[in-house]
Amino acid sequence: MSEVTGETTKRASTADLHKLARTMLASPDTSFPPGTRGPVVRRALAECGYGLSHFLGEHVVALVDKSEGGEAFNGFVVTDRSILCRFGDERWVVALATITGVERDEGFLSTTVRVKTKRGDFELPTVTDGERIERFLAAVASSRYVPSVREAPAVVITEADPAGLSQLVESLRTPSRAVAALLGVLWGRLDARALTTDAALDLAVRVQTLHRSLTFGRGLHDGAFVSALRPDDLAALLPELLPARGHTRADGPGFVIEARLASDEADGDEGGSNDPVSLAERLQDKVLAGVVDQVVDRITKRALGEDLATLLGEEATALRVKIAPGPATDSLAQGSGRTASYWDRIRGGLPAIAQQFLGGNHRSDIGTLSTYVVHGQYGRSWKDLASTDPTVLTQLDADLLSAEVRGLLVRMIVGWKPTAKDAAAIDEFELLDKVSPLVGDKELAALGLG
Repeated sequence: MSEVTGETTKRASTADLHKLARTMLASPDTSFPPGTRGPVVRRALAECGYGLSHFLGEHVVALVDKSEGGEAFNGFVVTDRSILCRFGDERWVVALATITGVERDEGFLSTTVRVKTKRGDFELPTVTDGERIERFLAAVASSRYVPSVREAPAVVITEADPAGLSQLVESLRTPSRAVAALLGVLWGRLDARALTTDAALDLAVRVQTLHRSLTFGRGLHDGAFVSALRPDDLAALLPELLPARGHTRADGPGFVIEARLASDEADGDEGGSNDPVSLAERLQDKVLAGVVDQVVDRITKRALGEDLATLLGEEATALRVKIAPGPATDSLAQGSGRTASYWDRIRGGLPAIAQQFLGGNHRSDIGTLSTYVVHGQYGRSWKDLASTDPTVLTQLDADLLSAEVRGLLVRMIVGWKPTAKDAAAIDEFELLDKVSPLVGDKELAALGLG
């Protein structure tokens, strides 16, 4: 047994981590910034069940892709906080600051490599060139690396730019066409005084959140993925993206959406039930006839059912999405010297009159982003889709990004006065009529219009 360590004693910085990664992980299957942007990193993070702490500056340092054309991502993602690993059903996340060393156990027929941490040990999967990861993690441990937590606000405001739009436009690097088009619409609505400064600031934070989701992968807040929409808008749009009809119910300040998945077995049986237990029992009965002769003398029916789950693979019979309020949009805007808006000045004394005159154009009454978690139902248990069916998370994330573009565009046009249901049902021709004067044909196409 031997332990791989480095000789560095000085505490490493984030810049040192980037240099270490580029030196020790360089390979054709590894990407570094700025190549760690876009759909590839979004897929990897989603299928690892991980979201970045965008507003604390977390970012991807390296992406080691070992997928080899597989349906789900296989490989490693290194951020400035953690290393993520996914290979088949094996998935783990380790904070870099907790790694104390890497231990190699040389056996007669195999070699086991363990990542030793303050919270337990993790085995590295046996993959081609796995030694790169082993030595990199050992070097991280010996470098005494601790990530620097730095606030990365969505919008910076000044007295001259109280909505933060000028700063936002200047700060974005290679934004997607959809984000650029949204900014054009937002700027036009603010310039025409169709939106107050408060409303524009709220929407600017949401556009920046969407940009980060599109470019760097979806964010995480309190263990849940982050959406740029407010909770009621997300709850109104999300059912359209799920693969089956569902129902939505209020859950405190948030919502729960449950969608029962369609079943060929149930569709062909007029007296059938979509109850997951019934589906599982019918599936078991269907398979039992072919295998019962081999096992009836040595295994019970209950145990056989457990074996069938392994033989047939797990298939979800329902999806559940829990939506909750996320960070407040005004808390994600930083700066000084901001001039109070009209709404700010009169809100304390004449809120009813302010509401009457400002209508739906002041900042959202529900001035928060959304968070959401997704689970699938397997038999009687609800399980994390990142472990059981990660490709569903990938598809849902991609579809949701398009829905977020539409949701933000609608709010820029109609404000916050309409209910989430009415906003989601806005007529396409009305939306096109309002947006066309603000942007060109290419921008309309990027927004799904025209």
